[in-house]
Amino acid sequence: MKKIRKLLSIILCLALTLCLALPALATEGKYTLTIKSETSGHTYEAYQIFAGDLAKIPNTETYTLVNIQWGSGLRSTGEDLMAELAKISVSEPAEYPFASCESADDVATKLAENAALVDAFAEAVGKFLKDDPTGTGSTGAATPEGKYVATISNLPAGYYLVKDDTDVTIGAGSAYTKFILKLVKDEMVDAKADAPEIDKKVSNTTSDYKDAAAASVGSKVNFQLTSNVPPMDGYDKYFFIVEDTLSGGLTLDENSVAITLDGAPLTKDTHYTVTVTKTVEGQPTSLKIVFKNFIQYKEDKVGAPIVITYSATVNEHAVVGKDPNTNSAKLTYSNDPNYDYVGDNEPGTDDPVGETPSTISAVYVTAIQINKVNSEKYPLTGAEFTLTGDGVIMTGVTTINGFDVDNEHGTYYKLKNGSYTTTAPNAENSSLYESTTTKYSPAAPTTAWTTKDVGVDVKGKVGLDGVLKFEGLGAGTYTIKETKAPENYNKINEDIIVTITCTPPKTITTGDEACTWTATYQIGTTGSPITVKVQDGIIPLDIENRSGAELPSTGGIGTTIFVYGGIILMVLALGVVAVRTYSRKKNA
Repeated sequence: MKKIRKLLSIILCLALTLCLALPALATEGKYTLTIKSETSGHTYEAYQIFAGDLAKIPNTETYTLVNIQWGSGLRSTGEDLMAELAKISVSEPAEYPFASCESADDVATKLAENAALVDAFAEAVGKFLKDDPTGTGSTGAATPEGKYVATISNLPAGYYLVKDDTDVTIGAGSAYTKFILKLVKDEMVDAKADAPEIDKKVSNTTSDYKDAAAASVGSKVNFQLTSNVPPMDGYDKYFFIVEDTLSGGLTLDENSVAITLDGAPLTKDTHYTVTVTKTVEGQPTSLKIVFKNFIQYKEDKVGAPIVITYSATVNEHAVVGKDPNTNSAKLTYSNDPNYDYVGDNEPGTDDPVGETPSTISAVYVTAIQINKVNSEKYPLTGAEFTLTGDGVIMTGVTTINGFDVDNEHGTYYKLKNGSYTTTAPNAENSSLYESTTTKYSPAAPTTAWTTKDVGVDVKGKVGLDGVLKFEGLGAGTYTIKETKAPENYNKINEDIIVTITCTPPKTITTGDEACTWTATYQIGTTGSPITVKVQDGIIPLDIENRSGAELPSTGGIGTTIFVYGGIILMVLALGVVAVRTYSRKKNA
């Protein structure tokens, strides 16, 4: 819908002023009004509020109305209507411009002199409309251009108040409309309801806001909501309420909420209120912002940008992997200029309001999973690692440290090295298993969250299933060090360097969009990077240990060799001694 004030300024100031000319009267006909809307589901009602004689302006092809009378769309044109119009005042100077009017022509003249009166006039005259409009039309299917068209035919010349039939429910994100236009020929108008919109973005910094971002647990992310002051023609009150919902993996910083309107900061409790509703830890938090006396921006701020910013910390309840931690917002607003609103800054019980569709942003978090194995790819337990990196802020160390016998439902088997595997025993590998028939189920994984400064080591020990998971990581470069090897295995002395990147979806619409994580790793600083096959947003690393050189064991064949060797040496030594003794005696 074109802005009503501009529309009426053009139509009334020009068209009604032309009434003062001396045109030639013309034959009145019937005309068609075509209304194009951006949204579907509208039924428009046209009420003739001014009638008159159709006249052609001399030396032009333009028609206007003269001898203005009240139109057929009004149920009353008597003293009650004039009394209602007499209540309309303007502030500068303080006066009641319609108080002296005695006829429709007098009222039309005042409107032609001051188009700023049209809003209040439309509000007042709207109380005197007949039950049945002069004509109606409903929007049909969308055109190829994406417009929804309604046609109202057989309308006599006049000035019409056109509005939505408020008994017809319109779609989400739309608004009812009301405007006045002159009809002295077939007309086509754009009458999109001026429903406000809202958009939400997220960023790791205070700029470059997008639909999605990657972050580490413990880091702050910044959110930005943007909207504009909508046209409020025809409203005496207007509600503008933002409702935001943070997922359980995001902790709101309540003191960070800031709002600007047309670039100027607004003051909390003076211009708006903030209400935060928290539930149990790990569950969503709601944020509600109510703008106070929003109608004050009607005169000179229409179209001005509204920017809301705040920050939140990614916490230990964040979803890890390809799925997002979402943050959604919607806007509740007045949507019927034909209604006399009751509520103050928030709608009353029956006050009609619209809601925008939710706008969603997303934050993604990942993890590195170390799978400790031997050269035959069987799991090993007991190894210890440290993790450092630019995304190490608050890291969860997750392991499984217990197994229970469960022959009915278990899927694990115990190896002789003390670890557990899901690989079933067979004739070739059965010697590796403590039992080839006993099955086990794992205890629930345990996660210990360690709050660290960036770059400080996070330590972890591989669990009984050979797995150690470092959770709560964002994109970045990480260094993994093995500080202790499994028993009877050699420790890896070189660092393992892992580089993780995230390609979040460009557009978030449903909150189900998956992130694309990619990663490479290399052993030492001179190794070639190897691409990791990411699984559900988790970075798996198979780290292999090899056993050291085996020495002869005590009590085995090695001892026998040493014993017999000693005996032989002793015999040889005794022989040498005997020979030397015999030689000395012979030579004596």
